[in-house]
Amino acid sequence: MLNYRLNLEKCSSIFLMIDIDDPIVFLLLEDRIFLLSFQTDVPFLKDILDDRLKIGLLRKVVSYFEFKEGNTPLEIKVALSAVGTDGALKNLQAETTGKSFDTIRKETNGKWENALSVIDAKGSNDQLSMLYTSLYHTMINPSVYMDVDGKYRGIDHNIHQAEGFTNYTVFSVWDTYRALHPLFNIINRRVNTDIARSMLKHCEQSVHKALPIWSHMANENWCM
Repeated sequence: MLNYRLNLEKCSSIFLMIDIDDPIVFLLLEDRIFLLSFQTDVPFLKDILDDRLKIGLLRKVVSYFEFKEGNTPLEIKVALSAVGTDGALKNLQAETTGKSFDTIRKETNGKWENALSVIDAKGSNDQLSMLYTSLYHTMINPSVYMDVDGKYRGIDHNIHQAEGFTNYTVFSVWDTYRALHPLFNIINRRVNTDIARSMLKHCEQSVHKALPIWSHMANENWCM
């Protein structure tokens, strides 16, 4: 779930566009299925859904929303799902219903504070900054890859139900097996267990019956 706030008072024109013209973004999204649900607290003047749109220099603009100028901040709540539009909506409702931008930001700060406090260290500001920045990086990927109801898209592109574990993706195993997973065995064994079970499910669903080399959002990158 993503939450954004925009200041409309400082904008002469307010547009929200979903653009897939960037070839790098297109490469990363190829064969990756994401369905998006979003809500705004400000009505929009115009909305267009058309993959043939051309706005200025932008091409392949699939969605376009225009908002009225005003002095009320525009809050946009966005949720993704690799399963279906219903899943994206459920994710949005489960994670944002009744919560403002400031509430979600405060909750997120608290979650990161709790996650990073697993290691209590002393040192100079530079040393602590290096340590906790590195620790933060270890918690970005592998990442959770399922909806709030436990459904996820497997390596076979079928929809599966995670039973008794949290499904993870983005396994750059070449980069992680030497240090990251041993670290998780010390600071968070539950995550390591879920990652191992996700890898076994990847193997079960793989046409090659192979453990992941670089599992990436219901695909195998076959690199490293």
